Amino acid sequence: MAQMVKLDAGPARTGRVGLAVSLVSLGSIAFEVALTRYFTVASWAEYGYWVISIAMVGLALSGVVLALFRTFFLSHFNVFFVVLPLALAGLMTAGFHAATFIPFNPIELQNPFLWKRQLGYVGLYYVALSPSFFCAGLFVGLSFTALRRHITTLYAADLMGAGIGAVLMLPAMALVHPFYLVAVVVGALALVPLANAAMAAGRGRFGLAGCTVLVLICCEASLVWWNHASMFEYKDAYPLLMMPENKVRDTIKSPRGYDLVLDNFTERRDLPLTNNLSLLGAEPPPRAYGLYRDGSRVTSLIAAEFTTDSSYVQGALSTLPYLMRPVDTVLLIGTDGGFRLAEVQPLKVRAIVGLESDATVRRRLTGHTPQDVQLVGDAPQSFLARTRQTFDLIDTGDDFLQGINGGTFGLTVEGIELQLDLLHKLAACEHVFDATL
Repeated sequence: MAQMVKLDAGPARTGRVGLAVSLVSLGSIAFEVALTRYFTVASWAEYGYWVISIAMVGLALSGVVLALFRTFFLSHFNVFFVVLPLALAGLMTAGFHAATFIPFNPIELQNPFLWKRQLGYVGLYYVALSPSFFCAGLFVGLSFTALRRHITTLYAADLMGAGIGAVLMLPAMALVHPFYLVAVVVGALALVPLANAAMAAGRGRFGLAGCTVLVLICCEASLVWWNHASMFEYKDAYPLLMMPENKVRDTIKSPRGYDLVLDNFTERRDLPLTNNLSLLGAEPPPRAYGLYRDGSRVTSLIAAEFTTDSSYVQGALSTLPYLMRPVDTVLLIGTDGGFRLAEVQPLKVRAIVGLESDATVRRRLTGHTPQDVQLVGDAPQSFLARTRQTFDLIDTGDDFLQGINGGTFGLTVEGIELQLDLLHKLAACEHVFDATL
């Protein structure tokens, strides 16, 4: 009982525990985000969602253990207050390394004959990663239990730490490769034992500080120099990165994803063409750069160094609407990496509005578009709802229709209605649309 009173006494003690709770919550949510980004690249984004389940398993188990052995943990609170943050950094590092060695294959999981073995690998992810969340949950739960009279203050610190951790991961994802985000999280967690060392009395502060620095160095060194994380071998970008002649022209890290701009002989403008292109005396589509996000192909990117004859446009199936009637103004929903902006110009279009919601594509096109082209970064649903312009033709790009940039909106009833409302001379064709619909 005397020790319980001691734990509850003093605003300085509460502030110290509150700071530690805030930092542990920050590290816990940041670790969860980092794992989600890892699974997005190492397999697919859909398989990153189970990180939420893994976290809940660890947190729930910590609550059960704390409830069963409450007296033991409270009697050793001072020890756990120092040890658990150090153990958490080590568990995160070890768990991440273990996850990179698990041979999980999402394609086999979808196979009706091979999925059972993959369920075992999914279980190994829980074994490897849930201890980190167990440790974090145990630390926060023990702090709540020990200083229960100040639980509102500690809970506020917990929420603030989690919110700050989620926000800070946004710039981290813009600066650090997805496979190295865990190193940032471990570095943040080291602040807890370092703060404990700074506020400790006597010679113990130097031992704690030295132990913290040693653990931090070991964890960071292993995460940087012995990181075995890799992209899933069946992703679009994987075989291209293995090609000796492939060149990575640009890398863009952002919360939206990890973008690679690749240059190799397989990258060309992918456009449906007539089989009689040679009879038209037209050149084939030009070479291009390939844009890949988290290993999956997004689109081709137009490049000035691959200039070529644009005669291939007359053999493109997408050219037909421009030949059926005169087109002065056109709205391009999706630019197909900028190619549609260049391909529409030879078709005698007076004014072009190009919607390009992909920030990477738009960044490469900004400053390189012709004078008669208006490049807009809005999503179609936003632009179509607020614009007062009307157009002779609304042309939706192939890549956009594949849903890469949220293109499914263009196929909804609401999306089609908005597009029809913006077309010139619609009255003469209303019976055609009514019959079609």
